[in-house]
Amino acid sequence: MAVADHELSGCLRSWRERLTPAHAGLPTGTQRRVPGLRREEVAHLAGVSVDYLARLEQNRAHRPSPSVLAPPARALRLTDDERSHLFRLAGQAEPGPGTIDRHITPSLHRLLDRLADVPVLVVDAASEIVAANPLAAALIGGPVRCLALQAHRGLASVHRIPVADRAHRGAAGRGRGGHRG
Repeated sequence: MAVADHELSGCLRSWRERLTPAHAGLPTGTQRRVPGLRREEVAHLAGVSVDYLARLEQNRAHRPSPSVLAPPARALRLTDDERSHLFRLAGQAEPGPGTIDRHITPSLHRLLDRLADVPVLVVDAASEIVAANPLAAALIGGPVRCLALQAHRGLASVHRIPVADRAHRGAAGRGRGGHRG
């Protein structure tokens, strides 16, 4: 096992241990034997299997791909430097030009935390959900990854307003507000 393997394992565990359930938008629950999030909680937030996350932490995952590294990095709320370090330790280059960057900065995580009384989704250019606060997750009603796919399937929790209707609704709203042009 290479030194980077041990370092990757240690970093993943320390990043998991420093994040509290409250900061991740999870219920705090009962007393915990170890600090931070449980492996199952990180796996749930990242959308990866608990087994795979355990393999990453135990140095049993051989050369994880960037697409597998990105979700735990988001779930663990890594800074830009920590995210770069994670990719380096795993022997991978960070996703570059021509890819959709799904990294969420710590400042955006703080904003999500502050907007706890309104549903907030962060989506990427492909309409895939990158992050959601607990209220938005409850409104969506399950593990939805792509808003476009959900709208295509006709699920009621996504409502799209056709472009033509947006203009009419905007004009109607201005008319109700007493604005005269």
